[in-house]
Amino acid sequence: MSTFFGRASAWCALATVVVCASVAILRYVFGIGFPWMQGLYIAFFAACIMGGAAEVYRANEHVRVDIFSRRLTPRTRNLIEIAGITFFLTPWLVTIIYASLAGEHSFVRSAFSQLEGAAVEGGLPGVFLVKALIPLGAFLLLLQGFAILSQRLSALDDTKNRQK
Repeated sequence: MSTFFGRASAWCALATVVVCASVAILRYVFGIGFPWMQGLYIAFFAACIMGGAAEVYRANEHVRVDIFSRRLTPRTRNLIEIAGITFFLTPWLVTIIYASLAGEHSFVRSAFSQLEGAAVEGGLPGVFLVKALIPLGAFLLLLQGFAILSQRLSALDDTKNRQK
């Protein structure tokens, strides 16, 4: 699933560049502008980030502080990853999902109930769909975190069994 959304987010990155460049050319060369197009490249960029985060994590391409971890044993690196997923990643993503969907002031539910559109006249309709990318992206990242947690726990078991 992460790979699918990662590939889709790569296309969204391309779409972001194309639409953004079109907005700039239309505005500065022809002197015309379409507010909905500005909202469109923002929506594509949001889809790119929220859809691609899980794939970046799966591919181990995210930012890490490797200065210290290079010197650590694989077992210690696994333990650190397990702790990070358990105590940092999971609670933070659950909070994002809860706050955006089930909280008292849930902005995604509120946006859907109003079928929220752009704040500017002529802007992109369907802003509620863009807001829905936040809990979706958090959910995908949470699933990927659980998959990596499972791999790291399995690797830890393998290390224990080899030591016996």
